[in-house]
Amino acid sequence: LSYLFTGPPSLACLDAADTNGDRRVDTADPIYLITYFFLGGFAPPAPFPACGPPLEVPLPCDAANCP
Repeated sequence: LSYLFTGPPSLACLDAADTNGDRRVDTADPIYLITYFFLGGFAPPAPFPACGPPLEVPLPCDAANCP
């Protein structure tokens, strides 16, 4: 939410912020995640819940936190 509404600092991994898998980082992403966690909505797309590369071409990502 800070990235979307207050600007910098930028995210090191935009792909991780794309929680709904639509290849954009916008207000739909936090809504999707909150819906999943609190209202029983759909889970984020793969590789969730595991750590790993996405199944499609990823958005820019300068940092990887996967072992």
